[in-house]
Parts: sequence; structure tokens; C-alpha cells
Amino acid sequence: MEGINDKLLIGATDLPLNDLLKYLHELNGLAIAAHIDRESFSVLSQLGFIDESINFDALEVTPLTGLKQARVKYRELSNYSFIMSSDAHYLNDIGTATTKIMLEKPTFSELKMAFTRQNGRYILE
Repeated sequence: MEGINDKLLIGATDLPLNDLLKYLHELNGLAIAAHIDRESFSVLSQLGFIDESINFDALEVTPLTGLKQARVKYRELSNYSFIMSSDAHYLNDIGTATTKIMLEKPTFSELKMAFTRQNGRYILE
């Protein structure tokens, strides 16, 4: 479905990152830091690092870096699961990059298990 959002989406929130992730997890959501390999508009470009206390469920990289290279480039983030996606900003770009994940069924709880490598669920890198 395609639509238009009339809200201004370029402004930053005034919520501290840890509080935002806490609220997200209380609602059973998953926190995935987007395109950490981009030079702008990523948590790494804004903060310069990802502190161990920040409770992201996974980190996303773009196809330009890829999963294997991300493991080399971001060794200090080895405790996180990495995913790769198209980061589509245009309809034709949706699905141009994907991550294979071992799950029993497509649910948030299964994804959470894959991100933490539990019960045979995991990201295929």
C-alpha cells in the first residue's frame, strides 16, 4: 500500500535513546539500529560508537557493506546480530537486499530468538 504521511518526520526526538528502547521493549517491539554503515543518519555517525548499555536487538547494514564485511569492519560490535536490508526509499528498491534467518514461524518472538541465537534460531551470515 502506498500513502502520504503529512507529519514532519525530519525532526529528532527529545527522548533519551535508552528510554526509547526501554519503551519499545515494554511493548514487545524489536530495536534495530538502521544502516550503521552509512556516513550520515545512523547511530554510529551521530554518536561515534554504540555503548554496551544500549539494548539494540540487532544492527542493520546496507548491501554496500554486507554481512561478512560488517563483521570485519565492526569487530567491536560482535555481540550484536547483524541484518542486511534494502533500506528502500523507493518502491522499486523494496526487497533488493534481504537477510536469511532460521525461524520456525515469522513472529517477533522468533526473530528475538534468532537475534540472540536461541533454540536453533539464528541469522545466516
